[in-house]
Amino acid sequence: MAAPYQPALKASSAESEVRRSEEVLYWTRLKQVAVFSEPSQVTSVAMSCKQPHTIATTAGVRLSIFNSVLCEQTAYMTRFKKAVYGVTFRGDGTLIAIGGDEGKLRIFDQFTGNTPRAPLRSWRVAGCSVHAVRFGAVGGRSVYSLADDGLLKQWDFSSTVATPLTTIKAHADAARVLVPSATNEHMVLTGGYDHTVKVWDVRTPSEDGPSLSFDASGPVEAALFLPREQLVAVAAGPTLRLYDITTGGRCLQTLTAHHKAITSMALVRGGAQLLTASIDKRVNVVRTADLSLVHSTGLASPIIGIAASPDDGKVAVGMGSLLALLRREDAPTDAVSSVVGAGGVAATRKTYAPFGQLRAANVETRGEEAMKKIEPAAKVASEFKLSHEDTLLKRYRHAALITRVFNNKASKAESMPDVTVGWLTVIVSRNAMGRALAGQQPAVLVSVTKFVSRHLFKFHYFDTLSAVAEALFEVCNDSPVPVLSAALIRLREAIARELSVQKELAQTIGALEMLTTPFASGTEEEDTDELFGEPVFSVIPLSMSEEKQKSEEEEEIKEDKTAEKIEQGVKEEEKMEVDQDEQENKTVEEPKSAKKKRDKKRSSAGKK
Repeated sequence: MAAPYQPALKASSAESEVRRSEEVLYWTRLKQVAVFSEPSQVTSVAMSCKQPHTIATTAGVRLSIFNSVLCEQTAYMTRFKKAVYGVTFRGDGTLIAIGGDEGKLRIFDQFTGNTPRAPLRSWRVAGCSVHAVRFGAVGGRSVYSLADDGLLKQWDFSSTVATPLTTIKAHADAARVLVPSATNEHMVLTGGYDHTVKVWDVRTPSEDGPSLSFDASGPVEAALFLPREQLVAVAAGPTLRLYDITTGGRCLQTLTAHHKAITSMALVRGGAQLLTASIDKRVNVVRTADLSLVHSTGLASPIIGIAASPDDGKVAVGMGSLLALLRREDAPTDAVSSVVGAGGVAATRKTYAPFGQLRAANVETRGEEAMKKIEPAAKVASEFKLSHEDTLLKRYRHAALITRVFNNKASKAESMPDVTVGWLTVIVSRNAMGRALAGQQPAVLVSVTKFVSRHLFKFHYFDTLSAVAEALFEVCNDSPVPVLSAALIRLREAIARELSVQKELAQTIGALEMLTTPFASGTEEEDTDELFGEPVFSVIPLSMSEEKQKSEEEEEIKEDKTAEKIEQGVKEEEKMEVDQDEQENKTVEEPKSAKKKRDKKRSSAGKK
């Protein structure tokens, strides 16, 4: 029996390896397990940090409690006169706080059922809506509220007195962001529609202003402290920015991966990554180190709130009037092959066994004994349905495949380049590329040429597309169609540019190797460590510096002494010159005196 025809394999590419990376597989295992309907639009979502990770939501005048393990609603409360907002859990998960349009701050303990229950605390915060309510640091007794009038207030929930401990005029416009520090009970971060983010010390008077304030370049909808609380992630409109509050609020990174405003964020993977939710119906996974996008997934409705458990095993998403609960599946125990992805990251490719089906013919006549002997039968390869393109390849209709893939401006080829290169690889391996391109319409050939120009120099596609380029030049040489000729000229120019760049790179690499490679005159390179030993780096002690200073002083003294000696030698030379001059003068004067004496003797002898 002949082996069944196998579909063409996708060509490996950097994009496909990224899609199969370990981080992407980590997030694709997050599956939706339950969806709950709320009476009105969900306005806030929160999840407890403690097991069993209870979920709380607000929707209209309703506060709902859900069990994330049983995937069911355990309690709800609808005794409020107006809409409620800003649900949040205390760090230990025992208390729940909410705000609302009534301008009140209410604190409840976790409850079950739907019986009316009075709040533990209920304070009149403002005469307007209160959208942001948060508990202070773990172990503290503070709870904070931020109203639409821009007033930040600190309350002591252990006290029954309805008087705030601190009142600060935080913003001049409506405020939605309130983030207390997890380590410092007195530090609070706020953000508002006045495009500012401020860090406050509630111990200082309100007149002194914030400890830090910086512009967020848009209305602030969400913000989070990153681990160690030196960096702050701020969402303003569709843009996510990373600020360093230790350097005065300097913007470090910017990412715009959403089309509409970001409404909520949550830290995951121990603070190494960040979930961002937007009203564009997408949830993005972003690395906090460099704000690079890891994964993105779409949901059914605009997303208002998102919350995640500390172990990333559960994620609650509030979208429209629905609450979706997502839970992570365990990693499959099937065979997994390791693939090196982009950037050297090890990716995993699942290799599940083919799906099986139970075959039991004439079960009624065989009875129970036959039922026990039923064995699963794996689906054979010949039963898998081939795509239309693979069917054309199976029938060796290469020209028809080229026409189908690259017709209509090559929309199919551009949308699936890895699959298209896989089909072309099969044609090239059959040495049929020239026959497949011959006789094609100029529009199809132009599309093929543009596709090759765009993807030729990608590492994973080069072997196949270089063969396609050679076939194009052979078939379409001296084409009378101007559009096709222009496309071929552009392809030829692109190849020439790439060759020149490769040549320059080769020359540069050669020059660098000559500079970095040690000179060897017919002998092997010697290890400098063997000659001189391993280099040792140590701090210069103070005694060494003193010795160096003393040596410098001694050198200066020596230089002074040598200068003095030189001066003395010059003086001695001058003295010697003067003495020589005097001696010469004496020798000149001595003959004159002798002449006078002789003259005197002669004159005396004449007189006699």
